[in-house]
Amino acid sequence: MKNISNELKVGFFAIIVIIIFSYMTFKVGRITFMWEKGYRVYAVFDDINGLDERSRVKIAGVDAGIVEKITLEDGNARLTLLMNPDVKLYKDASISLKMAGMLGDRYLAITTGTPGQPVLKAGDSITNVLHAADLDMLAHELTTAATYIGDLAKNLQNTFGQSERDALSEAIHNLRTITL
Repeated sequence: MKNISNELKVGFFAIIVIIIFSYMTFKVGRITFMWEKGYRVYAVFDDINGLDERSRVKIAGVDAGIVEKITLEDGNARLTLLMNPDVKLYKDASISLKMAGMLGDRYLAITTGTPGQPVLKAGDSITNVLHAADLDMLAHELTTAATYIGDLAKNLQNTFGQSERDALSEAIHNLRTITL
């Protein structure tokens, strides 16, 4: 060992550090190795806003795969999913886009389907796509509903004159006195 130069020792140390950092990058960054095992299935969505490659695929809340690739095909998003080899999906499996938190992170949720159905093989597609409500559309509908409620309140206020409001106030006061 005394014959090994300092440069060679530093070189070995640098190679070991690079290997460790590479391994950690793949594990922490959830990047798949080329030789990682699993099988690929496909799904087509109209809109996958907030979903990225390397997003998680979950079954019953448990990680079951990742979104390996996203391509645009005929105006729709075609997803390539790399599923864990021990996960069985059946012909009637369904898939939907879910929110992981309030920050907008998305993941795919899959229900495996009925065990009596044929098993999906590598290269098959999940055809039962459940579309989730779009948050922008939901916010727009809530804004519209709030506007209608505001208009209703104005109409009710205009319908009742001062005498009707006074009579209603007196009736409420009388009810309070009777119930005490």
